Amino acid sequence: FVMFEPGNGNPSRSTHTTEVKIGYTDRALYVAAYLFDSNPSRIRREFAQRDNIPIVDYFLIDINTYNDGENQTRFYVTAAGTIADARMKKENEDFAYNVVWDAKVSMDDKGWYVE
Repeated sequence: FVMFEPGNGNPSRSTHTTEVKIGYTDRALYVAAYLFDSNPSRIRREFAQRDNIPIVDYFLIDINTYNDGENQTRFYVTAAGTIADARMKKENEDFAYNVVWDAKVSMDDKGWYVE
């Protein structure tokens, strides 16, 4: 994994390791992420309305079903549980696009988790 912000493309820090598991059926895709943090009390959390991502810790996954490198669906989940989704075309995010999906988050003394 690499960091997106700050340090776009830098290797992830050893104090903030991430593990992701992906499963699927004929009807659904399931993603679980373990976002470890050596100081979980500093994880930035703020709940907001859907598609409004404040300056907080979040997990993001892009799914490119066309395999063309420029058209994808983007899913965000913040450490507080706010969700956002957008269609991506090159660098343009369209948050008017909404799909039916759900996410849950939890925290402990090792970091935060999202499904």
